[in-house]
Amino acid sequence: MRLPTVLCLLVLATSFGCSREEQSATPTATEQAAPAPEKVLYELNFGENIDASRLLRGLYDSEGAWRWTARAFSVSLDRPQAESPVYVELEFALVKTLMDQFGEVTLTARANGFDVGGETYGKDGSYLFTKPLPAEAIEGDRIEIEFELDKAKESTGPGDRELGLIAISVALKGFESTKSYGNDQLTLAVEGYREIIRKRDLGLSLEKQNELMKPIP
Repeated sequence: MRLPTVLCLLVLATSFGCSREEQSATPTATEQAAPAPEKVLYELNFGENIDASRLLRGLYDSEGAWRWTARAFSVSLDRPQAESPVYVELEFALVKTLMDQFGEVTLTARANGFDVGGETYGKDGSYLFTKPLPAEAIEGDRIEIEFELDKAKESTGPGDRELGLIAISVALKGFESTKSYGNDQLTLAVEGYREIIRKRDLGLSLEKQNELMKPIP
């Protein structure tokens, strides 16, 4: 074989090999765009534009800051890592027209199929449903929370909907992080203040009044 021919073949082979190396060194589309980690959610505000996969059933479209629910509805939340015991807290409202019709309703909950408990309500208004989860329900990373009313406005036609309650938010958290705990502490503070005022009105000495006003360590 002539030398010029050999040199040409070597150049072609080298170019081909470089091309292969460049191709293999270029990241694929899968390597370049690794999926973003899924957002951890311990709380859902039902008026927000939230991940629809967390709304499992029985929740209608957002009405601004809240959503209507059916008689039974459920959501999926992540288990808080550092909270023990874990409480579920549902912030909701019962409307007057439904309560006038039924008189009272009972709301119950389950977590991953385990009973959480229930509460009965006899008038319309805003409420907090706060219950501890059984230990068996919080072994996994994801917890399915199911709520169910014993009564609801039934659907009467194609354009009508079964209506239960107005859902505002739902969360999994430690008790001291719940709104119920915060409300309890506020109530205790107000009652303590009223007691101080009552004792001051009994004609206590100024020294004793100042002692009562000191913060508890």
